Amino acid sequence: MGGNFPHVRFQIIIFALMPLLARCQADASENNNGDADPGVETAVDWNELRDRDQGLFLASMYYLPETKEAFKDRGRWIGQTPSSFEDLMDQQEKDQLFEAFSDKMQQLDFTDQHKVAVRIERWGHIYHIFSQVGGIYSHEELLASFWSTGEFNNHFEPAFQSRDLDPREMEPIDLAANLSSTESIDIFLNIVTDVTLMDPDPSIALIRKLFDHLH
Repeated sequence: MGGNFPHVRFQIIIFALMPLLARCQADASENNNGDADPGVETAVDWNELRDRDQGLFLASMYYLPETKEAFKDRGRWIGQTPSSFEDLMDQQEKDQLFEAFSDKMQQLDFTDQHKVAVRIERWGHIYHIFSQVGGIYSHEELLASFWSTGEFNNHFEPAFQSRDLDPREMEPIDLAANLSSTESIDIFLNIVTDVTLMDPDPSIALIRKLFDHLH
């Protein structure tokens, strides 16, 4: 995969990965120091976190297990990009969602609020890394590499089964090409979520495994 200039492309990917490595290391340090920390004493500024990128904030809310219940009409948002979450939702709906989200966060102590905030930030960071990779390779190549790792097949299999496709008889790139736009985006964002929920070291190893299928 990867077309021309694979070495240059791979170097670009590694450069793009560096902020994620730094973020993962910071997360790991924070988690490892948790027992010694008597507790966080300040609440999260959720308005500030939301206003950094409303689309990413809303999409992460939709996919992360701690926050997904805020979305009552979940079927409407399957396969929507983060920008669509922001563009297709009117202000009243955004305000209602944020109010439901804020009410739930207020039920948590400050330490747990910060854990959710870190997870939302990490979701957005991993989304950006994979999106940068998707800008270097084709979207089909990226999805094919996800499939080829063997770690995310549960997200692909329902779509393949609905088409009576046997993955053993097709190349990964051809399997990816059979997905609809809605399916491919939903699979992509579910994988972003899976990696976000992993511990830092396994997630870094998995991302490197993903890149091995791309160059």
